[in-house]
Amino acid sequence: MIEWLFAPLWASLNKSLLRRAGKYWSTRSQAVRQRYMLGGYSLVLASTFAAGGFFLSQWKYDAAQQLDKAFVQRQTEQLRGSLLSVNERAWRIASSDPNAQPDVYQAWPVAQIALSLHGILDPSLTGSTIATSDSVADALLVRRSPNDGYWKQLNQPTDPPSSVVHAWVSLTLARFGSPQVDAEVAALLAERTKASAWSDYPGTSDLNGGRAELSSTYATCIAMLALDTALDGAELSPSTRRDSAIALREAALWLRANRVSDGALRWRYSDSTSPSQLRSTGLGISALAFHALLCATARAPDDHQLRDLADDWIETLPEAVPTPLASSSSNSWRQLPNGVQEVDRIRNFEWPWMMIATHDAMKYCSPKHKAAAERWIDRCISQDVSFPEYLADTPWLAAECLFAVRYVTGEQGGLLEP
Repeated sequence: MIEWLFAPLWASLNKSLLRRAGKYWSTRSQAVRQRYMLGGYSLVLASTFAAGGFFLSQWKYDAAQQLDKAFVQRQTEQLRGSLLSVNERAWRIASSDPNAQPDVYQAWPVAQIALSLHGILDPSLTGSTIATSDSVADALLVRRSPNDGYWKQLNQPTDPPSSVVHAWVSLTLARFGSPQVDAEVAALLAERTKASAWSDYPGTSDLNGGRAELSSTYATCIAMLALDTALDGAELSPSTRRDSAIALREAALWLRANRVSDGALRWRYSDSTSPSQLRSTGLGISALAFHALLCATARAPDDHQLRDLADDWIETLPEAVPTPLASSSSNSWRQLPNGVQEVDRIRNFEWPWMMIATHDAMKYCSPKHKAAAERWIDRCISQDVSFPEYLADTPWLAAECLFAVRYVTGEQGGLLEP
């Protein structure tokens, strides 16, 4: 009975409450929708601006890249013209007087010049007579010391044999596929130190640590590149091929041991125990060592190891890019096999080897580091430098710069195939 009395009142109250609740939630939903719509519009607008900025930056970067390519092409042509001119003079003089102007025309720089012009030496275009592997070998062999048959820097009778020159000659012969490479590589292997590395001159002694045998980072790296190139395409005897592969692995272990453990991927000039040399490093020698180590490591690839090395290299790149003339040397004293004490003044050039090493690192590094490496190389290679003025009197540096430019731009025929 009571339910019937309160039923109309309860129904009226429910309708009123539902109406008010509906109005409240309708108003609230409208406000929420407005806020969501406003947020959505903001998100779309922000995304549009971000996408526009990204594509604009990409367009600017691509335009810069196109500009850089044209600039690099001019650089390459300057270097080619300079070296082809030096090359013609070198071969012409060598035919009548192999000892003329020894700094420029002896085996070391001539090997570098021929290597940098690999694939460019075309008789129909340049009048050159050294477009074949045989003619390159002949041009180098005429520069072997006539007194004892060794490879020397200046071919003076009192000069000791040079493993550095021998390594550059072997690398060039291997790159051109010369039949003489097997004998040269076998002889180069015989010049290794007890540490499974190479010295600038076989038998060089450290003036510290009881005059122990001294191994050189520069000589070891060039020898490693010679072995790596020979293993890739040269006609080697089975024993030379086996010994070369073993020597390359052992030299890579020596390089790892000679790295300076201060957080940066840097190398010492030698394994000297001199207090002044224990932590002495340079960008040029470090870049060369990184390139040689990566070439050796890539033969037995460990993706994790290669990526760590590549990321470490890019993370420690200097903010300021080097100029083509930037170089360093150990300036350390050593005793040569002939008893002469001299200072190591081999110049380790930074510009070519830093670009080569950074380009190598891009093959294995993370995407974030790859973008940083690309920007660094762009800044390095796009410097407004007049190469003929820089390199007119230093064709060996011009050669290193040319095969570095050809390497990082992907042009076939550089130091090693990119």
